[in-house]
Amino acid sequence: METWLDLHMHTKYSMDGQFEPADLMRQCADAGVTTVAVTDHDSARAIPEARQEAARLGLNLVPGIEISCQYKGKNFHLLGYGIHAENPVFAAIEKDVYGQRRAISEKVLDAVEALGIVLDRPAIWKLCSGDAVASVHIARVALADPRNADCPVLAPYRLGGARSDAPYVNFGWDICGQGGPAFVPMT
Repeated sequence: METWLDLHMHTKYSMDGQFEPADLMRQCADAGVTTVAVTDHDSARAIPEARQEAARLGLNLVPGIEISCQYKGKNFHLLGYGIHAENPVFAAIEKDVYGQRRAISEKVLDAVEALGIVLDRPAIWKLCSGDAVASVHIARVALADPRNADCPVLAPYRLGGARSDAPYVNFGWDICGQGGPAFVPMT
């Protein structure tokens, strides 16, 4: 099956992204993806750099964003496409949301530790961008820590476990997401 389109990609400007925008565009070109949307969580900062590299490589870039929202007490992510990334509203969204995430980061770590999971906090913080903890980074560090080898809370996310298909993301949804035992609401 040929893959030429991806409308949901994150760069280092997302809590769960890791690549520079230009590097992500090069990876897309190398993989044969010709149309791509950069949709970072609550940030449009990657768009100018991604746009420049996409143009150089002959890729079709759809500027986008994934906005954290709440409706009737439920959290969800709203994908927006064809945005004008330079609009000041996107910088304001990023400042507000990341400020809230920074404010609860230590509380999230406390809540995860209360479940009996041993955390190497400096290792987690080293992975995080924007000075806010991401659940995928908590999972990555916790699952790699030998002190958690027999932790029953982590068993579903280990190889062969019921949630091992995407362990870091599933950990985030199950443990730190709304309704999860380590969920800490933003204000």
